[in-house]
Amino acid sequence: MSTEQKIELIKKEELKYKASYFKDANFRLVQISATALTDKYELTYCFEKEYIMEIIRVTLDMNDNAVSSISEVFFPACLYENEIHDLFGINFPGLVIDFKGNFYQTAVKTPYSIIRKEASGAKE
Repeated sequence: MSTEQKIELIKKEELKYKASYFKDANFRLVQISATALTDKYELTYCFEKEYIMEIIRVTLDMNDNAVSSISEVFFPACLYENEIHDLFGINFPGLVIDFKGNFYQTAVKTPYSIIRKEASGAKE
């Protein structure tokens, strides 16, 4: 049995289509995570069915920090997407429930955003 996990890199325009594919195939959404790199964001989406994990990743340019919400397909995604919006500043047009930046109350607005890191001179 292989323990290697493959991550499929997709374009942001493909995200809703891929999420619909997983929904139609009876996968469940396991998690969505975000990572801020030096000049881009990575969003990783994990789906599971019968102990099979499928992972897709979308890369966003620092200047293009929006990707369509998949909450119309997987309703619980709105929780992850609101969290990522509040912590990273990434926008998710089409959210079924949008807390408009008030999902989390943080001392610093979007503490993990790339723009914030650059402004503060923080190192990775």
